[in-house]
Amino acid sequence: MTPAEPAGRTVHDRDLAYLLSRAERLFSARLATLLEPENCRLDEWRVLKILADGHGHVMTEIADPAMLPAPALTQLMDRMVYDGLVYRRADSRDRRRVLAYLALAGRDLYERAAAIVARAAAELATSLGDDAS
Repeated sequence: MTPAEPAGRTVHDRDLAYLLSRAERLFSARLATLLEPENCRLDEWRVLKILADGHGHVMTEIADPAMLPAPALTQLMDRMVYDGLVYRRADSRDRRRVLAYLALAGRDLYERAAAIVARAAAELATSLGDDAS
């Protein structure tokens, strides 16, 4: 038999996987709220961040870091192309491959969103007591 949990505590309070998942969900929800005035969804932000390096990327290079399954990423990329945030071009070295790049509007949105995300990350670091700055 395990000892009783202190009042107000649950078994999840000791589960690191649960706590990390909860922290990620809370921070993601916070970012989503902060990005909303820019008409930028969190999954769009992840794609913008990947494409911001200026190198073209094939869909398979985007899916995992964007945390999206391929069908959802395809749908999102189609919407981002339609919105003028992203464009696609055939790879000059391998014409069978299609690379995605940030369009000018996508670069502008990325820069605005990056500032928002950086402020949120700094606030989180401060609240956690990060004095490594």
